[in-house]
Amino acid sequence: MLYLYLFITITLINCAYLFLFFALGKANTKNSIKNLNSPSISVLVYVKNNAEVLDNNLHKILEQDYPDFELILINDASSDNSLEILEAFKEKNKAHRIQISNIHGNETFWGSKKYALTLGIKRAQNEHLLFTDANCKPLTKNWIQEMAKGFIDDKQVILGYSNYQRKKGFFNLLLRFDTLLNAIHYLSFANAKMTYMGVGKNLAYTSQVYYKNRGFISHVKLPVGDDDLFVNEVATSRNINLVWNKDAHIEIEAINSWKDWVDIRKKRAWTFHYYKTKHKLILGIYFLSTFLFWIGLIIYSFFFPWQIILGILLFRLFIQYISIGTLANKLESRSLIIHIPWLEFTLLFLQLKIAKHYIKRPF
Repeated sequence: MLYLYLFITITLINCAYLFLFFALGKANTKNSIKNLNSPSISVLVYVKNNAEVLDNNLHKILEQDYPDFELILINDASSDNSLEILEAFKEKNKAHRIQISNIHGNETFWGSKKYALTLGIKRAQNEHLLFTDANCKPLTKNWIQEMAKGFIDDKQVILGYSNYQRKKGFFNLLLRFDTLLNAIHYLSFANAKMTYMGVGKNLAYTSQVYYKNRGFISHVKLPVGDDDLFVNEVATSRNINLVWNKDAHIEIEAINSWKDWVDIRKKRAWTFHYYKTKHKLILGIYFLSTFLFWIGLIIYSFFFPWQIILGILLFRLFIQYISIGTLANKLESRSLIIHIPWLEFTLLFLQLKIAKHYIKRPF
């Protein structure tokens, strides 16, 4: 019976995290305070060999319903014709304030994206900075407006939401679920005043907090972490705001390669090593409890009455559906809800391939 009590304890620990997610699901996704004086915004778009999607995605930004914003296009030594497209785009849209920051031969610089972003930030004329990538596009004309609302009450770091474009197939289903879970985690912990990361595809902060932190200097030699490590370092319980209603969502151009997905997961594992100790501990317990739940479910089904094991499973699934399911619905990912249990199980064991990167520092 000791082993059964241990399994129940693991399940309850895991469910405690699910209740944390549910707390976010109950939160209002819209800002209750209206910005009467919308701050001037500098929108910074990072470009790296995105020629195929550039023109369409950039037009989605120019179509934004916002009174005062400039567009800074950061071309990080693209090897395709991205620069030519950017120059033509600027020429065609002279009525808008558009700057191009072109970085030459940056591949040998440690943390090249950080260097490129630094040069872009230095060109920004406004205090409030909104970041995305060239393979992303806002889903509504209110993206800037909604993210700008996050700067109320002297908030300095605004966490947004982004997910991949929906396509057919198992890979895309898993990709979107993985991204959804990652967002649920960092938004839920931020909602609980334990912010540990943000995602640069939809992220805003002030130049004040950037310069006060001396930019990315503490991790400039790492080729990852321009978004999550920066947020992990500067976030406090008072300067963070969340803007995740559907008008503020960003859609990312879908990837189609397992290798690309593994690379994304590796980078997430690498930055994990540089989080604050308390964040590593909290996240580690969650992932370990999830893994042990599924392993325990399989093993204990051979030793204990099936009615007990089924009861524990149904209890955990119920909590999971009302927490993750609620958030999936609010984050416009309803199609994923029915797949939650088996996608979680599949994702968990696929991640074993990159588990070593969570254990050993790569840099």
